[in-house]
Amino acid sequence: MGKLVMRVHRQKSDANGTAGNLAPQRAGAELPEKFIAWQIRSREGLYEKLLRREPVQFLAGHLPVLATLRPQGTVNLATKGVGLVPKREYLTRYIDLFTRVLGETRGQAWDGTLAVRITAARELLRHPGHIDPCRLGSLEIFEGETFRNIRGDPRVALLFTGGGPDYLSFQVEGIAQVVEPGRPVYEFLHASRLLFEHERFHIAQPAYPHAYQFLVSEVREKTPHRRTACPASKHGARPDAAG
Repeated sequence: MGKLVMRVHRQKSDANGTAGNLAPQRAGAELPEKFIAWQIRSREGLYEKLLRREPVQFLAGHLPVLATLRPQGTVNLATKGVGLVPKREYLTRYIDLFTRVLGETRGQAWDGTLAVRITAARELLRHPGHIDPCRLGSLEIFEGETFRNIRGDPRVALLFTGGGPDYLSFQVEGIAQVVEPGRPVYEFLHASRLLFEHERFHIAQPAYPHAYQFLVSEVREKTPHRRTACPASKHGARPDAAG
């Protein structure tokens, strides 16, 4: 996992909702503006499709491959739903907004409340300055191998691969922290999911026992490109992607 080998130390739970997990000593790495802008465009595209009642097949910006380390040192891969998270000072604002909308639309026809739910979800996208560039978030569903691996070793890598014609791709490396229900990060991610829980592109789940926040330590752009020159190869290969 590249430069993910780093010294880590124990960190107690803080007001932001971390759960006594491991955190890196080196701090301050941020998601690049290009990545955040792509995430915003991706979600805006999703909302437009939903409003037009068009099918949503795969939301690449939301479904990276998450790499975790097994105890024996091999790598486990799993596709996970991952999203942007507000900065600490804005978490309560969005939790309250989403919770209010969920309460106001409860009991109404699901399709009839779509526009209201999308308007709420778009509020964070309308305020890029509220987005925390130092972390991403995800809900845990299955408590399977990914969960066990993170409990044992919190170093992770996320590979985001977008669609054509640009195929924007990013490898985000960092430390995963398990966040329990009742903590602000969990409540934000949970409410965000519930806004769209029963849309066709989701598999509705009975519960979400934990959440993760991924603290960013490094980001590498992996977008493929055409090389202007290629070293000689006995096989005649012409690599075009950034590996």
